[in-house]
Amino acid sequence: MRAAHASGKPFFVTTMSVSNHKPYTYPAGRITEDPQAKKRDQVVKYADYALARFFDMARREPFWTNTIFAVVADHGARVYGSQTIPIRSYEIPMLIAGPAVVKTARHASMLGCQLDVGPTLLGLIGRPYDSFFFGCDLLKDPQSRRRVLLHHNRSVGIYAEERLVVFSMNKKREYYSGDPKLGQLQLVPAPDERMKELERDATALFQTADSLYMTQNFRVNPSSTVLRESRAFKFSDP
Repeated sequence: MRAAHASGKPFFVTTMSVSNHKPYTYPAGRITEDPQAKKRDQVVKYADYALARFFDMARREPFWTNTIFAVVADHGARVYGSQTIPIRSYEIPMLIAGPAVVKTARHASMLGCQLDVGPTLLGLIGRPYDSFFFGCDLLKDPQSRRRVLLHHNRSVGIYAEERLVVFSMNKKREYYSGDPKLGQLQLVPAPDERMKELERDATALFQTADSLYMTQNFRVNPSSTVLRESRAFKFSDP
């Protein structure tokens, strides 16, 4: 980050921590606990220490004043549950820091997923941009656009307006309703019209993403050729 800042060009850096995964190892001398114990709660403490040390060091750097920092998870401490997609295990935080965009601390609870990270950060930069993101700007786009796309094992799903539609192997589909923050979602024997519409949205999103990726067209094209091609895709029953 120092070298990128010294070049005078905008930069993007991403890193992934795997501390909270077996075999639960971390360097000795960072926290008081013995790393040979290989315990989950200790590696979580080490990850907390490492993240705090990173921000403490970053605050002393010249790029601190004009850099947006984002910390986001992929799932909770444990992914468990009897449902095909245990959605409660996928409630995650996202922390945005940096004096350029965060003047005062605040907490915002909203529906979103990892697809929304890119659009939200680009929105904070404050410049026009073109993208193929399937997500939305969580701080600007209306609530009506909010949805969550999920993936667990060999199943994918979409959640919005207290409805969850799950697609699994052999064309299996399941429908759930409820607020995951309040309790376990309930299996619905027959989908309502809004759930059917959500099912069609998911089919369009997942198949468009697959088609763009497999044809190597998942990129911004100034000529809008890709947009025309994406509208021409024929969606099929998954």
